[in-house]
Amino acid sequence: MRFIFIDAKKAEFPISRMCKLLGVSASGFDAWKDRPACQRQGQDMVLLAHIRSAFKLSNGTCGSPRMTRKLRDNGHPVGRRRTARLMRENDLVARRIVGWATSGRLRRALPLSALKKALVIRQPEAGLIHHSDRGSQYCAVDYQGDLRRHGIRISMSGKRNCYDNAMVEAFFKTIKSELVWRTRFQTRQDAEQAIARYIDGFYNPVRRHSALGYQSPVQFENRTRQTS
Repeated sequence: MRFIFIDAKKAEFPISRMCKLLGVSASGFDAWKDRPACQRQGQDMVLLAHIRSAFKLSNGTCGSPRMTRKLRDNGHPVGRRRTARLMRENDLVARRIVGWATSGRLRRALPLSALKKALVIRQPEAGLIHHSDRGSQYCAVDYQGDLRRHGIRISMSGKRNCYDNAMVEAFFKTIKSELVWRTRFQTRQDAEQAIARYIDGFYNPVRRHSALGYQSPVQFENRTRQTS
């Protein structure tokens, strides 16, 4: 663990000084760096390559149980926990809904309202990556200005590329199939209240996601925060 820490911080501090402070030798660190990856690490790299490919083909909707079955069918004897760990460590998981808004029309104020809600809840440090498609509302001067004022890095989908935004599209399908298509709303206010209850009262704190080891997004974040 000390060598891993030194390797992660070597761009910020001299290696010799860190080795001295942590009670290890610089030669030992060099030997650790030159040591070939253990067999399990090598297997993880192979599995991860297959996982990334299958995850992309599924438009970001394949959770760890289905992914495990895919790997086994392709001749890779792997357990679900190992698959879930690799997906979790490489961000191939469902993300929590931290900012949302509703409106009768798709205007610039709609995504801006969702963005401001997310910023208030999360208060992210500079360097956060914001990804979106190329909709005009995300290219608007005021929207882009809010991102820059908070030190957020801007990322947008390539032209005619529908795959790198697959994670949020998967969420849209989920909320439609689990709520919208199954409910007859009497008024727009009824719909807005139902969506609020679904996202803030069920999806984030309660709904278990297979890609998160059958934890809810809130549970996953809390445990990850405690671990780190």
